[in-house]
Amino acid sequence: SRQELILDSMVEEGMIEEAEADKAKAEKLVFADEADKEEEEIAPYFQDHVKALLHNEAQMDEAAVDTGGLIIETTLDPALQQQAEDLAEKHMPDNGLQVALIAMDPRNGEVKALVGGTDYNESSYNRATQAMRNPGSTIKPFLYYAALENGFTPVSTFLSEATSFSYDDGREDYAPSNYNDIYANDFITMLEAIAYSDNIYAMKTHLSIGTDELVNVSEKLGLGTFENRPSLALGAQPVTVLDIANAYAALADGGKQREPVFIRQVRDGEGNKVYEQKPPVRQVLREDTAFVLTDMLRGVFEPALNSYTSVTGASVAAQLTHPTAGKSGSTPRDSWMVGYTPQLVTAVWVGFDKDKDINQSVEGQISKRIWADFMEAAMANELKLPFKEPPGVEAVDIDPHTGLLTSDACPNGRTTYFLAGTAPVNTCAEPEAAEDLQEEPETKDPGFFKRFFKWFSIEDGDPSDPSGPTILDEGEESPATE
Repeated sequence: SRQELILDSMVEEGMIEEAEADKAKAEKLVFADEADKEEEEIAPYFQDHVKALLHNEAQMDEAAVDTGGLIIETTLDPALQQQAEDLAEKHMPDNGLQVALIAMDPRNGEVKALVGGTDYNESSYNRATQAMRNPGSTIKPFLYYAALENGFTPVSTFLSEATSFSYDDGREDYAPSNYNDIYANDFITMLEAIAYSDNIYAMKTHLSIGTDELVNVSEKLGLGTFENRPSLALGAQPVTVLDIANAYAALADGGKQREPVFIRQVRDGEGNKVYEQKPPVRQVLREDTAFVLTDMLRGVFEPALNSYTSVTGASVAAQLTHPTAGKSGSTPRDSWMVGYTPQLVTAVWVGFDKDKDINQSVEGQISKRIWADFMEAAMANELKLPFKEPPGVEAVDIDPHTGLLTSDACPNGRTTYFLAGTAPVNTCAEPEAAEDLQEEPETKDPGFFKRFFKWFSIEDGDPSDPSGPTILDEGEESPATE
C-alpha cells in the first residue's frame, strides 16, 4: 500500500509517467528483517576481503556489489567463524593486543573462518590479509624441507651449543640464541631440533645447504621474495597470516597448493554465473618430502620427545584428539601458532599493531590457546584421518636422540618416516654408529658443505651479540633486539 501511494504521488507531481508507475507497482518487493541485518554483521573482515577480491579480480565496483542484486556464495563456515570470534573475545586481553586468524581447507583452498582484529568497529584494518609480520620459527619447516631435498634426513645431527657465526669474510658476526640460553650441549637430530625449535641447529642447516635454498622454497610457496641473509632461517622477513596459512596448506595436502578461495561463485538477479574463484592446483613441493616433514612436525606435540628441554607444543598437546602437525613461532613483537590436520589448516598471530614488545610468558601463549581451542572445536565432528602416506617413503623405529634404530637394548623409540633409502641401518646398541653420525660440518664431505665455508665460518662465542633478530618460541626463545 505504501508503495502504491508513493508511486501515485510521484505521478501527480509529474516526476514519473503513469506507465512507469504501473511497471514499478508490478515489481515484487523484497523486505529486510532483523535477521538479515544480523547476518550482514557476520565476519566483517571476511566480507571486506571478498569485496576487495570482487573489485580487483572481477572488476566489480562497490556499488555493484552492494546494490547490484548479486548473489555471492562464499566459502565461509558461519559456525567456525563464530567459534573463532568467540575464542578471540575469550582469550584476548583488553590492552590493545591484536589477533588474526585464518582457517582453511587444504584440500580445496577454501577459507572457512577469518578474524582480522579484536574489534572491527574500532579498527577495520585486516591483520589477517594486510599486516606484514615476522613469522619467527614458523618459517623453519620450509628450511627443513629444503634440507631434506639436499641430503638431510630426520636423524641428521648438529651440535646444539652457544655459537657465533662469522660471515662476509669476517666483517660481520651473528649470534642467535635459544630460549633462555638453553642448549643440549650435545648433538641433536633434526627431529629433535624441530620439536624444540633449536635456533643453532636451524642456523647450521641454513648455512650448510646454502641460504638461497630457503629463498627458493619460500618463493615457490608464495611467501614473497626473500632477502638472501642468515637471519632468514629464524623468520626475519615479514609475511601475512594468509600467506603463511596457505604455505602450510601445501604441506597438509601432499605438496599441492592453490590460491586461497573466498568466493565459490557470483550470480546475477537472473541466476547467471558472472564470476567464480577457481584457481588452478599446483604441485609446489614433492609429496614424499612434504610427508616426511609433516611426520616430524607432529613431534612438536609429543612430550615423549622431551629431553634437555620440552617440545614446543607441550602446553596444548593433551587437547589434540586428531593427528596434528604444526609449529609455533615468536619474535619480541609477535606470537604465532600454525598447525594442521588433513582436513584443516589454522594460523593464529597475536601482537601489537605498533612497535611494542609482547610479554612472552603471558601474551606470548595466547596464540597457542586460541589455536588449540579452535582446532578442537572445528574438528569435533570430523573423522580422525591419518596423513596420507605416499609412495617413496619408509617408516622405521628410531631412538630420537641418536637417530639409530631401536633394539632390545634400547626399545623405547619413535616410528619415524624417511625418504626411501635414507633410513638408518645401525641400531642404538652400537655406540660407534652414533659417533659416526655425530660430526660437525668440518669433518663431513667437503663437497656437500662447500657453500657453508664459502659464506660462513663457525666458532664458539657469546650468544648475546645482537646482530640480526632473535626469534622466540613456545614462550621459548630469549627476548633480544630484532
